[in-house]
Amino acid sequence: MLTGVAILLVAVRAYAVAVMLFPLLYWWPRFDARLNAWLYPKRARFPDLMRAIGNELATADGVDAVLQVLSGAPERLCDARSSVAFLLAGPWARDEQISGAGCASPVAGGPLADEVLVRLVRTTRRGIFRDHIAVEPQYANIQAECYRCFDRLCADMLLPIVHDGRVVGGLAVGPSAAGDPYGTPELDALATVAQQAMQAIVRVRATEQLRARELEFADLSASFRRRLSTR
Repeated sequence: MLTGVAILLVAVRAYAVAVMLFPLLYWWPRFDARLNAWLYPKRARFPDLMRAIGNELATADGVDAVLQVLSGAPERLCDARSSVAFLLAGPWARDEQISGAGCASPVAGGPLADEVLVRLVRTTRRGIFRDHIAVEPQYANIQAECYRCFDRLCADMLLPIVHDGRVVGGLAVGPSAAGDPYGTPELDALATVAQQAMQAIVRVRATEQLRARELEFADLSASFRRRLSTR
C-alpha cells in the first residue's frame, strides 16, 4: 500500500514522495513500539522483570538459591515451559549442581559435563539451538547425542554461563508456551540474567570463603587463649 502511494506521488511530482516519507519516518518508531508491545507484551515489562530477578539474585544466600532463581527466569521473561540451570564441577562447585523448572529428567543419566552438547558449548562458548542441529554440517555426526541431551534437559536451546572466558555452567531453555520462536530481545535478556547469576555465584563463594576464614581465625584465637590460660 505504501509503495502504491509512493508511485502515485512520484507520478504527480518527483519530490511529492517526501510528503509521505517525513511523517512516516517520524511515526514509524512509535507505531513499531506499540505493535511490539501488543504482539509481545512481556517485552515491554523486561526492565521491571530484569530488575526483580536481579534483586533476587543479589540477595540469594547460596549457589542453590542462585540456580533456583536462574532456572525460573525463562518462564518469567518469555513464558518458557521448562528450564534447567546447572553449574559444572570445577572451581565454583565441588560437584555438579542442577536446578530445574518444569523438567523432571535433568538429573537422570551421567554428569552433564560428559554430554557432547555441553562439551560443544564449553568449546565454542556460545549458545546452541535444537533447530540448528539438523541443518548445520558441524553437527552431522553427533545429531543423536545432541538431541538426546536436549531431551534430557527438556530444552530447545542451551546458553552458556561464562566466567573469565571459561564456560562454568549453562541455562537450558524449553519451548515457549505459545510455541513462538524466541527473538533477539528474549535471547539478550536470558544471556544477561545468566551472567548476573554468575556474578551472584562469585559473591556467594567469596562470602562463604570469608566466613570460613573468620571461623578458622576464631578457632585459632580460642585455642591460643586456652593455651595461655593453662600456663
